[in-house]
Amino acid sequence: MKTDVDTSLLERVRKIGPALKANVAEGERLRRLPQESLDALTGSGLLTMLTPKSMGGLEVDPVSYASVIEEAVKFDPAAAWTLTNPLLWAFFCSRLPNKGAAELLGKDPRALFAASITPPMKAERVEGGYRISGDGRFASNCHHAKWIASVCLVDDSENPGQTIWAYIAREDCEILDTWDVLGMRATGSDDIRVDGAFVPAYRAFPFTPEIEYGSKFQGPLYRMTFIGIVATALPPVMLGIARVVERMHTLAGTSGIYSGNPIERCFRDIQVVRQHRFYTESRYETFGRMYFGLESDYGLVML
Repeated sequence: MKTDVDTSLLERVRKIGPALKANVAEGERLRRLPQESLDALTGSGLLTMLTPKSMGGLEVDPVSYASVIEEAVKFDPAAAWTLTNPLLWAFFCSRLPNKGAAELLGKDPRALFAASITPPMKAERVEGGYRISGDGRFASNCHHAKWIASVCLVDDSENPGQTIWAYIAREDCEILDTWDVLGMRATGSDDIRVDGAFVPAYRAFPFTPEIEYGSKFQGPLYRMTFIGIVATALPPVMLGIARVVERMHTLAGTSGIYSGNPIERCFRDIQVVRQHRFYTESRYETFGRMYFGLESDYGLVML
């Protein structure tokens, strides 16, 4: 896998950058990404960066991927977040049966995804698949998604604790208006509610360290662990926002406290992303538990 940055991808970001930047204020007002910004991301082709070339995607290397996300932050951190989150959940299609990957990505490799990881929903085994129910939190870009993924605990007394990852159709999810926050307002990270949605077995896979890859996902990119791809996807957003933002906010004095000032917005945004469940300081405790051979307090470390 090459490690040089594909500069043509950076040019795609710079080309749509003015449209993203022009819609920052509107995104803050809507508390989701404006349609014009979403159209710019979709039209750029960047929403296929982790989709296999054999399915119409770009299948880029992780270094180029991370560089694209950091470049997008220069124009709008929320747009960068709305770019990188769907890509993570598209990446997980590599673990679906071929029929599932074809349904989710085959017709449109730019298909938008959202996901709610915690708390896990409940899955009841039924003929041909599962019935999913429960509430989920922080489903970024759920208003624009076609599919919303969730971690689910299977109601199975014979195999207690069995967990699956399931892709639920957007129309089977109710969006709860909860995203009224300090920063990153335009990410639309509302909560969702699901009540008995049917998910066929081919749109789900066991949530375990053992992985069986679909036939279209045989490239080295898809051998990365989930935590590995997350480490490529999310820190660039934080790095892009944090370029000397704390110091600049201090040096700006009173001008940095007014709404509409880019420094004020970046200061708010970085306070929100630093609390992300993957990067909050409580993850140090998770690492400590693993280091000393104790049971992890966070299930996703196994991926």
